[in-house]
Amino acid sequence: VKERCTQCRKCITICHKGPLIFDIEKKEIKNTDYCNACLLCVTVCPEKALHITRSGQLPRNKNSQQNQENTI
Repeated sequence: VKERCTQCRKCITICHKGPLIFDIEKKEIKNTDYCNACLLCVTVCPEKALHITRSGQLPRNKNSQQNQENTI
């Protein structure tokens, strides 16, 4: 995230819980507890700074076929 993030804030704008998840000033993901793995932040990022890895830690999302977690 840190190397590619340009602080455009699109991830925060598209995500209804963006301010709880992302710390744009530090260019990092601060809390994945609020993430439902909808992938909107990954899709909107022009620099492809975000990616998803599979994990059993997040609840299933109706739009997601497998449990996933945002990682740095």
